[in-house]
Amino acid sequence: MKKIYDIFPPSKREDSVVPRSTRTIKSKKIGIVFGLVIIAFFAFTYFSTLKFEINIWPETEKLNYNNTVKLSTEYLHIEDDIIPAKVFTITKEEKRDFSSSGKSVEEKKAEGVLKVYNDYSEKSQTLIAETRFVSADGKLFRSTEKIVVPGKSGDVPGVTEVLVRAVEAGEDYNIEKKTNFSIPGLQGTAMFGSIYAENETPITGGFIGEAPKIVEDDVISAKEILFDSLVAEAKKEVERNFPKFIFDDDLTDIVIIEESVEPEVGENYESFSYDMKIEVSFLGFEEEDMQKFLERSFLAQIKNDTNVIDIAFSPRDIWSESMVYEYSLDSKNISSGEASILINASVLSYFPIREDLLKKEIAGMDLEQAEMMLKDYQNIEKISIQTKSWMRKVPSADKINIVINFE
Repeated sequence: MKKIYDIFPPSKREDSVVPRSTRTIKSKKIGIVFGLVIIAFFAFTYFSTLKFEINIWPETEKLNYNNTVKLSTEYLHIEDDIIPAKVFTITKEEKRDFSSSGKSVEEKKAEGVLKVYNDYSEKSQTLIAETRFVSADGKLFRSTEKIVVPGKSGDVPGVTEVLVRAVEAGEDYNIEKKTNFSIPGLQGTAMFGSIYAENETPITGGFIGEAPKIVEDDVISAKEILFDSLVAEAKKEVERNFPKFIFDDDLTDIVIIEESVEPEVGENYESFSYDMKIEVSFLGFEEEDMQKFLERSFLAQIKNDTNVIDIAFSPRDIWSESMVYEYSLDSKNISSGEASILINASVLSYFPIREDLLKKEIAGMDLEQAEMMLKDYQNIEKISIQTKSWMRKVPSADKINIVINFE
């Protein structure tokens, strides 16, 4: 019999399924582990920073202080009813111009200087005071003094000067241009026309009308303005140089050392100058000393109040930030460095919470139980718990944050 053979010899057939890579399995395991680590990290961060805050408003009681206190430069430290003080002296001076407000009807006569010539003889000629001089246009003036006009020298006339004043007020007597003057008293004599005058400069000042005038009210007002300004400057300077001190207008002494007005009341000027020099003495005290004095006084009021209801609270104390005060002057002697003031002050007192004990007491409680317990405390007026809505228990003490509020 003829045998028939396959083209390929028989062999074991291989499985067609490829096995999974071990590398892929390892990658998946690493990814899972990494994801769990991330989740754990965020979970830890979330819970470790979880906010559990208790806002507490303590029950407060208002304390009052009303007493007369002495300010004195003789003391360096706070004593019973005595606050240390210091005297500061500032000197200020100013000269200021002010406008006058008064009005008056003013009449002024024109004045000017004439040159008087003697072309009559070589002998001097005397003219008495009030000698009349008439301008070419008929305006009459009189000399203010007696004059002697030198005699002429050859063909050169003798000459001198004299001040003349118009016989009437008004601008009509103002002469701007050079003009000749005759002397009516010499009319009818040989000297008339040979003894004459002329003005080389204008004759001015003639006026009739309303003019500004310095009145008493102007000076009084100027004094008040300048006085207040100098005092304000002195106060600014002392406050700038000694910022820790309190300075009050009632605790000052002011002395006017010098003052002058120029021109004076009644004179016709549009403005005047007021010059004043003052010395201001301030009795001041430090703000910190006042705070310490009042704190000391308030603490003295409650030093015997040891009625602590629960160990979660400390003895009564004051909330210094709530302290307010005002004072008024009773008496003063700045030169002696003393004053008495009446102080009215108030502050809130409360029983401070011992936060460490309170945290331990409520740690692990149900929220409702903790809230009820806190509200039952006689020394607590109000509370507010801030946390996540799903939380039902108070966390451990180290996770609790207590905030004390007064407002």
